[in-house]
Amino acid sequence: MYLVEKKARLYEKAKALWLVSNNKQGENMGKITTKKDKVLNHLETYGTITPLEAMEKYNSMRLSAIIFDLKQEGHSITTDIMRNKKTKSNYAVYSIKRS
Repeated sequence: MYLVEKKARLYEKAKALWLVSNNKQGENMGKITTKKDKVLNHLETYGTITPLEAMEKYNSMRLSAIIFDLKQEGHSITTDIMRNKKTKSNYAVYSIKRS
């Protein structure tokens, strides 16, 4: 039992150090924001998001997986496939229906 308690205390110390080093103080203390939360907040704020935006802003390489999870949670998100005229490559633009 002693080792379990010691591991729990070490975990809490490491978590506190991580929060302080990443400026997660004040009202966000103890609350770690996930990439899914960041993407949902972006969609609600700006209306759309692309994989490039997600990679640059939130370091997310798997936006389609995050969108899939958000859809499974009941969020109404649509996908439009756009074509870059310069590179002739396709990319997705995800948008959320505002209520």
